[in-house]
Amino acid sequence: MSADLRDAPPDRPERTAVVTGAAGATGAGIAEALRGAGWHVVGLDLAADDAGDVQAVDVTDEAAVRAAVAGVLERTGRIDLLVTAVDHRTGAAAIADLDAATWGRALDAHLRGTVSCWRAVLPSMLEHGAGSIVAVVPAEAIAGEDEPGRSAAASAVLGAVRALARELGPEGIVANAVAPKAGPWSATGDAAPADVGATVVHLADEEHYFAGQVLTPAGAVA
Repeated sequence: MSADLRDAPPDRPERTAVVTGAAGATGAGIAEALRGAGWHVVGLDLAADDAGDVQAVDVTDEAAVRAAVAGVLERTGRIDLLVTAVDHRTGAAAIADLDAATWGRALDAHLRGTVSCWRAVLPSMLEHGAGSIVAVVPAEAIAGEDEPGRSAAASAVLGAVRALARELGPEGIVANAVAPKAGPWSATGDAAPADVGATVVHLADEEHYFAGQVLTPAGAVA
């Protein structure tokens, strides 16, 4: 990913982004890339970090999410970008091994958690007539190459992204997804967090022409 996607124009005022899953490698990489591009970033995750960059919020608890978002809005006045980077593993290798509780946890973490975050930020975005939403999901999951509960839940998020883009595009709200795919370009076998972050920065820029799309960083095919 070219470095210029991480550079913010010098005359652009600071904008506010909320990033969920910000304590994980991917979420932290996204937050770092956005800060490098001039964004004010508020991170949310199950546990806060020692540096104070991440607030402790369970995204499946809609009341807690609304309270956290209300706190951000009180301090900043608006939220310009929401990035959801939730990833929950079921640990089951076959659909036949998934009981109802395991299915429920996967759907809660991915779909319900993502949508609860949307519901919290959308009133402010609609009030201002602008906003960007990016959902980050694993490409292996949506291709059915991974744990079935994770695959199903991640695919459900993509369907919701497309529905949201169609529904709120006329209102100035842009929704897209990023699906990092594992590959040989990093030591961990995953798309490097910096590449994922740069892709999110690109989608957060008003000059792109994507809506309801899934972008896969590092040139891999999902």
